Amino acid sequence: MPSVFSRRHPVNFYLALFFITLFWAALALMTGGIFFHNYGTAQFEARNYGLLPILAAEIAGAIYTYFRYFQLAPSIELNNEYIKIYSTRYYWPDVEKVELHGKRSFIFFASKEGTSLILKSGGKRTFLDSLYSNTGEMKRFIQDVVIDKKPFVSAAIGYPTTEETSRDIFTAYKERQLFNYWGIVLWLIEIIMLYTVILNRASPASLIFCSIIMPVSFFGFSHFMNYFELSDTFLLVRNHNLIWRKRFYRLSDIKEIVFEQPEKMPVCLRIVTNDFESKQYPAGTLWNKDWRALKKILTEKNIPVRNEASIGYEGK
Repeated sequence: MPSVFSRRHPVNFYLALFFITLFWAALALMTGGIFFHNYGTAQFEARNYGLLPILAAEIAGAIYTYFRYFQLAPSIELNNEYIKIYSTRYYWPDVEKVELHGKRSFIFFASKEGTSLILKSGGKRTFLDSLYSNTGEMKRFIQDVVIDKKPFVSAAIGYPTTEETSRDIFTAYKERQLFNYWGIVLWLIEIIMLYTVILNRASPASLIFCSIIMPVSFFGFSHFMNYFELSDTFLLVRNHNLIWRKRFYRLSDIKEIVFEQPEKMPVCLRIVTNDFESKQYPAGTLWNKDWRALKKILTEKNIPVRNEASIGYEGK
C-alpha cells in the first residue's frame, strides 16, 4: 500500500518559526526586563503594573503562533485507506468533501492557500500549502487516489524549454518600473547610497555600508517586479531587473490563476498547474488596467482566474 508523507518546508515553516520565536522572546524579555528591573526600587510606579498585561499578551501571542503553525502544518501520512494527521486516522469513507483550493485562515488576520477536509462527523481539518515542501505531491495523491479513484502519479509536470517556445510571439503585460512605488523606492535607495559614497569620498566605512545595503535592496525590491508575457501556447514570467530569470508555463498545464495581495505586498499572480504545484509571482509594476487585460485574455483561453486582490473588473 503506497504512502505519501508530508515534509515541512525548511524556510516557510522552520526558519519562519525560528525568527518568530526570536521576535516574541525579544518583546517578552524587554517588557519583563523593564518591569523586574524597576520592581521594588524607588523608580517603580503604579503605572508600571501595566507592563504585566502587556507581557501576558506577548506570551499569549507566542503560544498562539506556535499552536497555529503546528495545527496548520501537522505531520501527515496519506495512503489508499486513510489520512493520518499526527496520531489520528481519518478513513476516506468518513470524509464528506475535500477542498484542494482556496484561502484558509492563518495567524491573526492573515490567510494562505490551503486544503481542507470536511468530515461527515462535522469536523474539519486544514493544512496550508506553503508550510510544506511537497504540497503538490500530497494534493496529487488525494486527487488521483481519493477523488478520481485511479493509480497515483507521483511525477510533476516539467517546464518547457527555451527551444520549445522560441517560435511563439508574446504579448507583454508590464509598465515602467519608475512609474510605481517599488521601482521609485528601489532606485531612490540606490542613488542615495551612491551619493553617500561620493559625499564621504569613498571612505572604507561608506563603501562597506553601501556594499551591503545596495545589493540587498536591489535584489529585495526586484523580487516584487515580475511581469508577464503571453502567447497562444505559453505564459512567460520575467523580471524587470533580474533579466536572467525566465519561467515558461504551457497554458495547457495551468489549472488555475490566482490574483492575490498578501499583507504589505503588491498584487501577485499565483500559478497553479495541473500537478498542483503552485508558485507566487509579485508584480508591483502592473496597474489595474494590465491585470484586467491579462484576466480577459486568460479567460478567453479557458484558464480559470480567481480574483482575491483589490482589482475591479468591468461588470463586477
